[in-house]
Amino acid sequence: MLTEFFAGHTPAPCPTPHAKRSLTAQLSFSRRYSAVASALFGCALLGASLSTAVAATNKDEAALYRLYDVLTSQLLSDRPLEESLVAAFPIKRPISYFEQQFNEETDSTQLSKPDQSISPDEWKAIQNSDISAYSESGNISYTLMDLDNDGQRDLIIESYIGGTGLFSYTGVLKRAGEQFVPDADADQKDDSFMPGELLTENGRGANQWSTWLDIDGQIYALFFDGTFGQEKFYLLRPFHHNAEVPVITVSYKTEFTGVTPPDKSARTNLAAYVDQAKLFSELGNMQNTQAVTTDTPTPLCPVPADTAPEDIESYSIGSALHYSVDGIGTIPVWAESSCYVGSVYSYFGLAPGARRAEAQILLRDPYALDSEELSEITVWGVRKLHTMAVGWEKL
Repeated sequence: MLTEFFAGHTPAPCPTPHAKRSLTAQLSFSRRYSAVASALFGCALLGASLSTAVAATNKDEAALYRLYDVLTSQLLSDRPLEESLVAAFPIKRPISYFEQQFNEETDSTQLSKPDQSISPDEWKAIQNSDISAYSESGNISYTLMDLDNDGQRDLIIESYIGGTGLFSYTGVLKRAGEQFVPDADADQKDDSFMPGELLTENGRGANQWSTWLDIDGQIYALFFDGTFGQEKFYLLRPFHHNAEVPVITVSYKTEFTGVTPPDKSARTNLAAYVDQAKLFSELGNMQNTQAVTTDTPTPLCPVPADTAPEDIESYSIGSALHYSVDGIGTIPVWAESSCYVGSVYSYFGLAPGARRAEAQILLRDPYALDSEELSEITVWGVRKLHTMAVGWEKL
């Protein structure tokens, strides 16, 4: 369930303690109004009534509130967002790092000698533990840090698994007596590459990253998942196994203002003739209209009167895109008097800067059946914050 803050709307009154979590508030990055939005957000969170299965603790609600407060001032900052969040929520407790070398041929591991910050008791517990993790590169990274405030340091495991998606895994093991073990309440996956699996990052076909934060004395793994028009920030508390986790969802809209033509190797430089006014208008409509899938999609380009029924879909269907890119939508692209079907995509929101966004458009001529894509252009513009929504979701 989400509580949304929309840009350009009048703040609504704080709901009663047992009302549904629904609140609309103006979104602003000025210091004065940020305090107003934060106060309203706090009312919505603290006054909400959720079912026992999905309710977060007061500590998690407070952490989500604090994260929201920092994000409102940092989302469109020129400073890298991960760097800003680490600076806002630094970890001040003792941390130790070491690596493990994995030999796939012999199925053996060799732990590097720990430094002096690892106590003999901790090193003995590591050696006593049945830790089976895989790494394509042969390196597995370990971190010792108290994750649950019980006075004993726990074990974080990170490794690059590889595969088609270039995956990286993070797992957490709890200190229990003379060993480090997966939490007893965790839903262990039989096919997991990582004991105590907490999160997985896709390095190709997604825009994802994670970092560790200390928010008011509680350690969280912040997991970021971004696409062209949306970013999600999940707060994961180690050894805390609710069906849903705290999340902030941020949506953006891009005001496109520029076109970059294809490189000289393109067979036809359509970008030199594209009607940019129509193009930017269609890109705006695409972002404002929720796509609806139907059996008979509406043609994007004019259909000639003598077109056979089985060929009509050629005027509405875009090009097949690679799995590693984020398909955004399909629009008509006009170049002088000619209409082309444009498949809009991005690299999952990866952009040169916080305020700038880019997208690519693959052009296809619907009037030449079975034709290959003619060329590709890049469009760019200013990314603007649209909404922020807070709540709990399944990761």
